[in-house]
Amino acid sequence: MWAWKPTRKPKLSKIVAIQAQGRRKKRRMIHLDNGDVFGISEDVFLSSGLGLGDRLSPATVDELQAQEELYQVREAALHLLGYRPRSRGELRRRLLQKKHPAKAVDRILDELEEKKYINDEEFAFQLAREKAKNKLIGPFALRAELQSFALPAELVERAVTKAYEEFPVEDLIDILLLKRHIEKGTSLKEKEKQRLRDFLYRKGYPWEVIDTTFQRYRLL
Repeated sequence: MWAWKPTRKPKLSKIVAIQAQGRRKKRRMIHLDNGDVFGISEDVFLSSGLGLGDRLSPATVDELQAQEELYQVREAALHLLGYRPRSRGELRRRLLQKKHPAKAVDRILDELEEKKYINDEEFAFQLAREKAKNKLIGPFALRAELQSFALPAELVERAVTKAYEEFPVEDLIDILLLKRHIEKGTSLKEKEKQRLRDFLYRKGYPWEVIDTTFQRYRLL
């Protein structure tokens, strides 16, 4: 015959000691009366309101450790952003390389994106603009540069288009040729022409743009 059994309450563990973690003064070690010990950051500790004598359920301990995990990911992300702006994809890749859990990483990236610490659209355009203006690179090279930051393909294309609207390809090539002391009508030997073609191709300009440039400069 079925008999009712009372639901067993989770066993609570009492906090018997709270200590600074050695030289890491911004962390606390929580000692429980069941012998378990776990560490959390000062921020998580202060926000939790924990104190000596408090009793914690296993679920509460798990939640504290989950909060600590998010805290560590957030700190790592902000540290990386402190060096320079980064795309979401690049930041995610770096955090996963540091062995942070993907679920926690994605949650923190959502938070940082909402707070405008991450803005892929702005990041992509500013990077494209800087590379076009200062490096004088062509579309092939610029796309490759942007793709290395794990940016979405459609975003890369928008940034490339916008950058060359501000800095037209013809103007950039004119600067490159001026630096090589090449003007319209300059006489070049065949080997010199080929070297120039190869140079412009390595800078990321397509062959059709290079051919048009040779026609403009009457280098054929």
